[in-house]
Amino acid sequence: MIANSQSGFKNKISPLKALVDRIEKNHVSLDDAHIFLKVALTLPVIEKYQKESLPSPKPMLSLIKESDNIIKKRRSIGWQLIFLNLRIK
Repeated sequence: MIANSQSGFKNKISPLKALVDRIEKNHVSLDDAHIFLKVALTLPVIEKYQKESLPSPKPMLSLIKESDNIIKKRRSIGWQLIFLNLRIK
């Protein structure tokens, strides 16, 4: 008796459940479209900012040049110390 009642109720609400499922599906679709719209509208602004706001490479190039010079000097001093040490022995 209870099983028949449950089965009858499920049959009665199945069209409503289908409508709820359709509403949820539409909601997801609308959310996706909204996200796409936000990205499509903001991406050009982001790209413009990135293009116009890049830092100058000059300080980085200067740092690389300076560090290269320090490395060369260190190597030179290292070799001088090795030769000096060999002379002392």
